[in-house]
Formats: sequence, C-alpha cells, structure tokens
Amino acid sequence: MIPNAEGILADILANGADVHRCAAARALAAIETRGALEALTKALLDEDPDVRTDAAMALGRLGDPAAAEALMANLTGDPDPDVKKAALSALIDFGHEPVVPLLRKLVVSRTDDIDWDEDEFYTEGWDSWVDLQLLAIRGLARFGTSEAVPEILTAMADEMGQDVSEPGVAAMAHMGREGADSLEELFRITDPQLRRRIVAGIANAKNPHAASLITLALADESPRVREVAALALDAGDPQLEPLFSDSDPSVRSGVVGHSGAHFPDRVVALIADPDPNVRIEVFKTIATHADLFKDEAVSTAVQKAIAGEPKAAHQAALALVALRGPKAIKGLTHAMKNKTLPLAFRLGAVQALQAAGPVAVPYLLRAIGDDERQMRLAVMTALAGFAADDPVWPNAAGEGLLAALAGTLVAPPEESDPEASEEIAEPEAEAPDPAAAEEELEVDSTFPLVAVSEEADSSTLESIVSGGADDVAAEAVSDPQPVELSAQDERFVELAKQRRMSKRKMSLDSDVAPYLDVQRFAATLLGEVPNPEITATLIERLTDGDPELREAALNSIVRHGEKTGVLPANALTPLLEQIGDTRSEVRVLVVRALAWVKGEAATIELRGYLNDEDSFLRVEAVRSLGHRGIADDTIIACLKDSYVGVGIAAAKALADNLGDDAAELLIGFAFDHDGAYRHEVGRLLGASASNAGIFRLIELLSDDTYLRHRLVVIDALAAALEERSHTEERQVA
Repeated sequence: MIPNAEGILADILANGADVHRCAAARALAAIETRGALEALTKALLDEDPDVRTDAAMALGRLGDPAAAEALMANLTGDPDPDVKKAALSALIDFGHEPVVPLLRKLVVSRTDDIDWDEDEFYTEGWDSWVDLQLLAIRGLARFGTSEAVPEILTAMADEMGQDVSEPGVAAMAHMGREGADSLEELFRITDPQLRRRIVAGIANAKNPHAASLITLALADESPRVREVAALALDAGDPQLEPLFSDSDPSVRSGVVGHSGAHFPDRVVALIADPDPNVRIEVFKTIATHADLFKDEAVSTAVQKAIAGEPKAAHQAALALVALRGPKAIKGLTHAMKNKTLPLAFRLGAVQALQAAGPVAVPYLLRAIGDDERQMRLAVMTALAGFAADDPVWPNAAGEGLLAALAGTLVAPPEESDPEASEEIAEPEAEAPDPAAAEEELEVDSTFPLVAVSEEADSSTLESIVSGGADDVAAEAVSDPQPVELSAQDERFVELAKQRRMSKRKMSLDSDVAPYLDVQRFAATLLGEVPNPEITATLIERLTDGDPELREAALNSIVRHGEKTGVLPANALTPLLEQIGDTRSEVRVLVVRALAWVKGEAATIELRGYLNDEDSFLRVEAVRSLGHRGIADDTIIACLKDSYVGVGIAAAKALADNLGDDAAELLIGFAFDHDGAYRHEVGRLLGASASNAGIFRLIELLSDDTYLRHRLVVIDALAAALEERSHTEERQVA
C-alpha cells in the first residue's frame, strides 16, 4: 500500500477539475485498498459522465463485488450509455448473478427496467441498446445460464436486428444440455457457415452434452464442418479413424495433424496420398513421433516419397532423417546439388541436412557457393546455427563461416589458383523445357537416397577448401555403410534439435556476385557466434574495401558486444575509422559498438558525440554511455536536448544507473514537452525508482504550486504504480 495515496487521489476525485477527476479514477484502480473502492463507488454519482465511466471501469479492474449494488444503480438509472456499458462490463466481470434476469431481457430488446435516453438515436445517430445486447450475451455465456437459451434464439431469429449469431452460438455452447440440444436442433436446419460456427462453439466450450451433435457433424455434407468437428474431439477418439479415408483432402490432412500419433497405421497408409498437403501432414507426424514409425518398411516408403511436389518432398526428407538419423543424410546431398530439381526441393534437402545435426556440416560447406542465392543463405544459416549451438571452439561450422568470410570457400572470379577456380566453376544446368516446367517434377528413379562411400578425411574443412574431398554426388554403393556417431556427435545432434537460430531478414533477389554475397552474409551470421577469435576477425574486416561487408561486420561486432558485454580495446581505432562514413546508419552502429569497448578512451569518444549534429548519433551516444554506467551531469543535460529522443534515452540511462536518486530528474522531464511522455516516465519510475519516485509524485499531488501539472502527476503516478506491481510480479515468478 502507498501511504496516503488513496486519500489524496480520493480528494481529487471528489473535488478536482473534471479532467483531474477522470485521471484520479484511473489511478485509484492501481491501488487495491478499501479507501480506493469507497472513493470510486462515490464517484459513480459524479456530475460528469466521463468521470462516472472511468470510475465504473476502475471498479471493474479492482474486481471487488462490494461495488456491485452501486454499479447496478448506474446500469439501470444512469442516462449516459457509456456509463451503462462500463457498469454492465464490471458486473459481468464480477460474476454478479443478480444481473442475470436483466441480461436475459437485454438480449431481446430494450427493457423497461432500464432508463433510456429516448432522444439518443436522433441526437447521436446510434442506439446504445445494441451494444448492451452484445454485452448481455457475453454475460450469459459467462454465467452459463441455460434458462436464457430461448432469448438468445429469439435474438438470432430477429431479421430486423443486428447479427448476433456468432456470440449467440458461443453463449449457448456454454449452457449445458439445454444449450447443446438447442444447437443440435439449429444445426439440422442451418447453412454450412452457421453449422461450422456451431461446431466450433461447442468445441471451444467443451460442452460434455454435445456428443450427438459432434457425431452428426462428423457426417456432415460440408467438408469444412467435418474438419471442425474432428478438431472438437480428443485426439485419440475412435470416431476420428474414418476421417483418415475422407474424400476431402483438407479433412484428411486436418485429422492427420490433429490425431495422427494415435493412429500410426492410418498415417502410414497415407504416405502415398495423392494430395501433397495430406502428405505434408503425414511426414510432419512421422518426424515428430518417429518412435512410433521405427519400421524399415516405413522408412523405405518415406524414402520413395522424397519426390514430386517440393514441399511434401521436403517434409519427407525431414521425416527420413528423423527415422534413420544422420546415416540418411548423404544421399540427400545429391538433391541439394541437383540443379534440375525445383529450388524448393533443394532448399528442403538443406533443411533436412540441418535436422540431421552437425555431422551434416561438411556437406553444407560444399554448397556455400551455389548459384541460387536462396540456397546460399539457407546453407549458411544452417551452418551458423551449428556454430552457435556448439559450446566448443573451434568447430567445423564456425571455421567454415570464417573461411567464407575470408573468401577462401568461394573465391572471386579473378582467383588465379587453378584448383580453386576448378572447384567453384560448375557447369550450367541444362535449361528445362518451359512446357515441362508447369508439370510436377519427379526425382529420377536412380536418385541415390542412401549413404555413399567417402574417404575418411573428406569431412574436414581443409579437404573441402583444397578440393581434395570426393564429390558427394559419387555413385551410390549397393551396401551403404551407416554413419558412425561419437558421443560428442550425438550431443551435437540433440543441441541442433533444440535451437533455431534467429537471423536478419535478407532479400532473396540480388545481382551481387556469389563470392561477395557469401562474404557479406558470413559477416552477418557470425554475429550469432560470439567468441574472441571471431570478434577479432570481424574487427579486421572493418578495413575491407567493400562497404557492405564492413557494415555487416560492424553489425555483428555490435551483437558480440551486446551478447558478451565487452569488446577488446584494440577495436577502438578501427571502429573510429568508420565514423567518417557518409551513411548515418554506419555511424550509429559505430557509436553503439563503443558502448562495449574496454577502456576510458571509448568513454571519452562517446562524450564527444553528445553534441553531434546528427540526432540519431546523439541518441546512441547517450544509450552507450548509459550501458557503461555513466549518469553524470552530461547525461542530465541531455534531458533538455532539442530532439526528444535524446531526452528519453537520457531518462532511461539515469533511471537504470541512479535508481531512486534519479526520481526528481525524471519527474522534471515528465513535465517537459507538455507532459507527452508522462506515462513513459511513470513506467521508468515504477521499474527503477519506485520508492522515491512514487512518494515524490504523491507529495506533488498536495502541492498547489504544481496544480497546472496535476494531470501529468496523476497519470505518471498511475503508470508508476502499475509498473511497480508488474515488476514485483515478475520478480516473484
């Protein structure tokens, strides 16, 4: 409890200006005391309808049924429609059962139990009863009042009224047997759209009396109704089994996704389903519940299904990896490199290799220089995920990305080394027949989907770079050898399953040469792999002649700083060399990176940017100094900066570093800019300076010299109280 807060706010609510009374009502909602409840209840009789509305809404937030009688009086006797709506909403939220008879009447029409403004329609052009009707239906659903079924049916049948079928069905679905029986009767005579809505309502309400209605819906002529009915049943319900043979593919795919794990035999039977969407759900189910499908015949069937529609083939490849583990991946590399296949198929092969775990790294490295940009990005993203997940450094994926950044995996066209040139130069795929392009492309029957033999050293980064490894498209052996995994590899596989790496969005259309594209994207992705060696390499790239590469490296350096909290002192000079870049975004990144650079020199440099003509640079300088724990007079002065964003950044820095000592400064900033940022300041006070900040705001409420700022003070106090409450809840959780 905040001492005296409710008393001061209650006095303002009773005697203040109308705008202050409204604000006081909102603020009292954050103080759960008997005094707050009593003050708000009295305010239900205020002369200003806006105050009465805010008071009713605040009482609804407090949730104390002690206010129910007063709210009932406002609902029935208050002339203002907004007050009526706020009062009714609060009563419903309270669960105040005496309001139920009134709700039943409101569902059908204006009731004489409520005083209405008879001139409302002519003066406002709106009948507030239609709003109360919808609230009443919601309330009856909340109470589950089965006796109200006839009233809801009457409202739904009113052709001259508003359409209340959706909330009406939802309400009846919560009304036990009476509601279920009425909905079943309605189901037999309505159109497919309403039938689907009825089934969905029953499903959401989990009405135990609706079994016969669901059975009826499972045999409905509309596939959409059958589909919704299937989702209304428990995943293991025997009634679902016939739907695996439904004539509609959407129903089949829906039931596979909903309950396939409970009917594995039926899932297996759909592996060759003619509809690709059904196959997609089948393979997703197999991949997710691989233990249920550990049978060689199933694996073989899934392997054969890696064909046809690319998205379905992609999911089949993922399922095969889930069934066979890493030993399934070598054959998939053929799909990844076969340029006569649809791009979506090849991308699916990349994702399947990624799902197999770190043992796929050598095969992914070979595809970094693919002609298709989507392939390059997908391959490198997978590698970055492995590198970031691996707690051990160095690792093959990370070293591969470093090699890509250095330009040794995909060399520029001017590369004079004949071996390197030979490795990156691949023959152009024969252009497909335009007529055949519209047809579904099938994987060639000779496509090897088994492990292929390789030399023992072919999985090392050195052999990949030097070109010494056997081509992964080597001819398949008749007796494939399984891939042996060490204990460490097994751990890598588990790690890879647990994490999907976040990445920046990049355009899939680019005219950039592949070798440059690979370098830039490697610089971007390495931001997710923070370790000293990679940080040092990225810093070295700041001297590169390619401005896009420098920016990508700079972005990643910033992320390393944010993740580790520190950047080496030797980063200072190369970073400052970028500050002369004509692009504002690059200069902002430099200042952002300086937040984490060791040494006082970085702090001195940052102070110099507090007066830069670029307002964005000033904002970042304040933020960076705040990260370094600086909250002195130079930051305080930034509260008065001509660009408000700088002031907001300074307020955050002061709150984070000074705590309660920042309260007076933050409150002063709240008064600036006509109080536009009072809510933001209030939240800062509640999170970082709750004791001093809240008590100071309470003092100001009683200080008449701040009367013109009273609205700012009240709203800031309300925000601070709410934020403090949320902070305490998070700490408890």
